[in-house]
Amino acid sequence: MQHISQVIPQSPEESEPSQNAEHNDKPLPGRPNVLTEEHIDTFWLKMIHMYGHKWTSSYGEADDGTWFSGLRDLTTEQIQHGMRECLKREDAWPPTLPEFRQLANPNTPAYHLPFPKMPKPIVNMEIAEREMSKMKKIVGITS
Repeated sequence: MQHISQVIPQSPEESEPSQNAEHNDKPLPGRPNVLTEEHIDTFWLKMIHMYGHKWTSSYGEADDGTWFSGLRDLTTEQIQHGMRECLKREDAWPPTLPEFRQLANPNTPAYHLPFPKMPKPIVNMEIAEREMSKMKKIVGITS
């Protein structure tokens, strides 16, 4: 079994060089440290290591350009954050592209998570009985 540091690179310099030349690997202007072809190839291998056949059966052995285009505006730090978040998920299946984008953005609120339970209200029986007798008078119930 591989150590987590081997699965999720700490910096872009750790990325493996790409053999696939179908992507434009120039970073977007004004955005340093943006995803490149080498990063997507490394990302793909890491996701295969994390999810195994579930990743390859869902998305193939290599990116067809969809994930590269969908993640191109994210930084490598965001991609690494998304990969770390994948490890925290309870779902054994890999995320879809939109799900991964949400995982990669640490500032995205998790709307799908349930709200925490509200604490039980403190009941003062004296007040409750007083208010209940007022309501009974209004409704016309005598006890």
